[in-house]
Amino acid sequence: MERDGPARDETAHQRVAGRPLGVVAIALLQTIHAIAVTLSIYLPGPFVFDPIQPIEDMRAFDPLPPLAAVVGLAIAAGLWWLRPWAWFATMVWIGGSMAGALAAYFDGEPAYPVMAMSVVVVFYLNQWEVRRAFQAAPARDTRI
Repeated sequence: MERDGPARDETAHQRVAGRPLGVVAIALLQTIHAIAVTLSIYLPGPFVFDPIQPIEDMRAFDPLPPLAAVVGLAIAAGLWWLRPWAWFATMVWIGGSMAGALAAYFDGEPAYPVMAMSVVVVFYLNQWEVRRAFQAAPARDTRI
């Protein structure tokens, strides 16, 4: 019996179903975070990339937010495609987030949501099934 609908719908479903749901959620959160970092440069108000540094200082001459946004989008894409380097880069990214959150904590301005989310992401990405998904990702030919 033949299934209804075009074949590409079935392929699209298999691409999404082939990834652990949490990895998809983390990739989407990473994308949203990268966009938020970029917007933090242009939007007035208390929306700050670094909880320790005031936003006025960042807008003046800090190249870190645009660079962090580009790196964040690259990591999100790597997570989506289940690349092992993206798993490692996410761990490094989370380590940086945790360091910033701890610095904010000792500065008297704790970032508890950042701390909690970081711990959840690290524990999730270290589950055996998730690690296996990143190891089993098919290698793509990158030669030109």
